[in-house]
Formats: sequence, C-alpha cells, structure tokens
Amino acid sequence: MKNILIIEDDERQRINLKKIISENDVVIYEAQDKDEALDICNKVCIDIFLVDIVLKSSSGLDFALEIRKINKYELSWIIFITTHREYLTEAFKQVHCYDYIIKPYDKEEILSTIRKLISHG
Repeated sequence: MKNILIIEDDERQRINLKKIISENDVVIYEAQDKDEALDICNKVCIDIFLVDIVLKSSSGLDFALEIRKINKYELSWIIFITTHREYLTEAFKQVHCYDYIIKPYDKEEILSTIRKLISHG
C-alpha cells in the first residue's frame, strides 16, 4: 500500500483530491503548508507527493527542493498540481518532478497518473 501526501492550502481542493485518490488502495495524508508536510514526512515514509506550487505561507517548489535533500525522498514521485504554468520549467529542471498537472484538473488524469505510479510497486 502506497502512502500519498497531498500538500494543498485550499481545503476544498484537498478534499476533492482526497476523494479522487481514495478510489485506490492507498493511505492518504494531508498538509496545508510546508511545515506541516515536513512534519508528516519525518514521521511517515511518503511514496507519492501531490503538491500545489503556490501555498499561503511558502512555495510547493521550496518544499520539493527541501525534501529532495533527504535521502529517502531523493527520487520520490512528486506531482505538482497548480494553475501556474510559469513554474513548469523550474519544476522539471530543479525538482525533477514526475508530472505537472494544470488546474482545473480532470479526475481521470489524476487517477491515471496515480494508478501508473502505484503499479510501479
């Protein structure tokens, strides 16, 4: 069973993502900011990260760069979900994210991406 962390400051978006992802056999954790997410990462081994780029108190890119410095997360799957296309290059070049999904996202796109990663074992 995979552990997934959703980092999204908009509660409605978090709830919606959780509802979509819960169709899979996964454990879902939620955080609304970078500090809460890092706290979860220190307690649980996360397999897949769904990260909003723009958070109220910080940046999803900053969070991703920070966890990339932690050995167990050096090669983790990070999927950015955002309305901001301008961070696309930075997300792939600096963070080496798995995917970059633009809001409003399609439920099937989220499901397909998550299922692909889950099937990789």
